[in-house]
Amino acid sequence: MRFPVAEGSHWSFPTDFVCPMCQSKRVGEPHEFVGLSGGAASEASDCAEGFLAIYLHPREGPPFGPDAVAGQAASETEGAELEIVRDTHVGQFDLYFCSTDCLRRFLNECVDELERSLRTPAG
Repeated sequence: MRFPVAEGSHWSFPTDFVCPMCQSKRVGEPHEFVGLSGGAASEASDCAEGFLAIYLHPREGPPFGPDAVAGQAASETEGAELEIVRDTHVGQFDLYFCSTDCLRRFLNECVDELERSLRTPAG
């Protein structure tokens, strides 16, 4: 899957209204479906840009307590971010899935992608 899944004027995902995880069921009205919605509130609707991201914030400073190891670096990783939705022009987004199982598979894939970016050196 390529990320972000929604961007700019494409504020919904999938655009063909077939479940992006199992590809076997239709999503969106009039069908039953599960949605993940979000957005950015703004007084001027033309300025709002919707977004959804997950990230890992690295540890700051030396480790303390039972996890402390002599000579351990302050941070084990540089951190990472995965933009799932970027700058949707209408200030909101909707992601559709046929079931909670497919929503869970999508969210797991997002976390997997975040973890892959942690193992891949920036370049």
